Amino acid sequence: MVSPDMLTVFQDLAKKMNKADFELLAVTCWTIWTATNKLLFEAKKPGYQMSVAKAEALLEAYQRVKPSGLTCGADKEKKTAKAWIPPPQNWFKVNVDAAISKEKNISGLGAVIRDATGNIIAAAVKTSRFHGNVSYAEAEAVRWGLQAAVDAGLSSLIIEIDSQMVADLINNRKGSKNEIYWVISEIQNKLKDLHKVKCHYTPRSCNAIAHSLARLAFDHLEAVVWLGSFPIEIMNVFNSFV
Repeated sequence: MVSPDMLTVFQDLAKKMNKADFELLAVTCWTIWTATNKLLFEAKKPGYQMSVAKAEALLEAYQRVKPSGLTCGADKEKKTAKAWIPPPQNWFKVNVDAAISKEKNISGLGAVIRDATGNIIAAAVKTSRFHGNVSYAEAEAVRWGLQAAVDAGLSSLIIEIDSQMVADLINNRKGSKNEIYWVISEIQNKLKDLHKVKCHYTPRSCNAIAHSLARLAFDHLEAVVWLGSFPIEIMNVFNSFV
């Protein structure tokens, strides 16, 4: 009996699975294949535990830019996924994100700080109780990233988060009377104490490392900030997005 090739297997799975699950399976297989090639040809140890997080980020970026229908000729829009951009000279960029575990009722908070050359200065993970509001968790991630930057003695910060709502709240473009107001107010007070600081929205495709760190936070019982020297699990996260 001849075993079916991978193309045949995927064609059969495409008929049995819903579109969303099949797309996630396909991109997860691709990230594992890419990690394996880096091990074989570049001697880079793969972080397979990060494959799902990276696959989700890539899939979300693809879904944002893929055309919704067929177009032709000059009417066809050409869109590409955005990539992370380093901050200006003498500035630091703090990317933050939150991940949710409804089973454990906790939020994972992740932050990565890079300089104008793209070098990673610090990384931080922490868990917090999930309050039932994703935006609240995203705001907590901003507060955590700010704390990590301040503890590292950094100023002139650009904070990036993939929640437009939280970015708008911090920049006073929106108001809220919900529980999140208290976190936003605390963040705004901290911003006043810093020399230079900005808070911007960024697409998930530019925030993938912070998202992976947020998911990795579930494996740590305590808040951890790494400065300059990073354990292998964190290096695997960084290397998976090189």
